[in-house]
Amino acid sequence: MKRAVLILALTGATAFGAEHSSERGLSTTAWKWINFGILAAGLGYPIARTAGPYFKSRNEQIRRELDDARATKTRCEAQVAEIESKLKNLDGEIAAFEKESLELVAREGERLRAETGATAAKIEARTAREIQALTNAARAELKAEAARIALDLAQKRLSGGLPEGAQSGLVKTFVADLEKVGA
Repeated sequence: MKRAVLILALTGATAFGAEHSSERGLSTTAWKWINFGILAAGLGYPIARTAGPYFKSRNEQIRRELDDARATKTRCEAQVAEIESKLKNLDGEIAAFEKESLELVAREGERLRAETGATAAKIEARTAREIQALTNAARAELKAEAARIALDLAQKRLSGGLPEGAQSGLVKTFVADLEKVGA
């Protein structure tokens, strides 16, 4: 604030001096140049005082941004190089992936074949057991049917009566069996 008052005072003094220039012998143009010099010095000093640190900080900020840009550029170039190397190796990686996939499919096929074989063996064993059970049931049923038929035939024969010699032979056989059990 003091500087502004000083500048205005000097400017006013030079303007006053320009009006009375004829008394001192200076021309109006000279007073105008003096007035301009004082004004330029009055305005230039605060500008120079504040502009220097501003430009210095701006310069430092630009340098930091340039350094950041260089670092970013370096990182980007490294990423590009990495991507390019991956692209170069892409065919090899695809071939390795295909090979691994084929091996996986082969292993899975073998596992499925083994599992299918085990399942088939279980089914065969279960079927064999069922066939055996059905065979045994059929034999038992056949024996029962044969026994029923034999009983029916025996009943028919017995209903007609036994011949005299057959009845005495049966009794002798029965008595002989009893003697064997009793002995």
